[in-house]
Amino acid sequence: MEARQLDPHDKARRRRAPEAKLGRYPKHIRERAFSFSVRIIQMARELPRDAVGRIVGAQVVRSGTSVGANLEEAQGADSKKEFLRSVRIAKREARETLYWLRLLAETQMLPERRLSALIDEADKSSPSYIPSYVRARTDYQAVGARRLERGVSCIHCSRQSVLPRSSA
Repeated sequence: MEARQLDPHDKARRRRAPEAKLGRYPKHIRERAFSFSVRIIQMARELPRDAVGRIVGAQVVRSGTSVGANLEEAQGADSKKEFLRSVRIAKREARETLYWLRLLAETQMLPERRLSALIDEADKSSPSYIPSYVRARTDYQAVGARRLERGVSCIHCSRQSVLPRSSA
């Protein structure tokens, strides 16, 4: 049997497993985000059933459950760009959840002792995602900058671009 040459431009072969090179969140962070979502839903069930309670409850449930959902989406990302987008959204949703929880505490819709653990978790959520996000974003930007310096047009190999550089 003859060994087949791998062509970096062959779309079927260049698609790598998402786990291969992208930044990934450890399972404990994803589990923590899932647990946070469950606790948000349980807390929302305790809110008053008046108009304000329903509106604020819906907002905090949307943003609080979105953190974990976006981290799971980042796990399945096909590219670093997609990974970074999902993580960026998760960070924003964590900040929004913190806002709604602080609003609930300030308006005394629920006792502060009930909300304090959730507020602490929401406040810690955003920073815990930052190191992986910053590292992945920096790597992504550095690779793009190196390609531009070399005039490489193909992201899968080191082929020079077809257009010659101007010598001006």
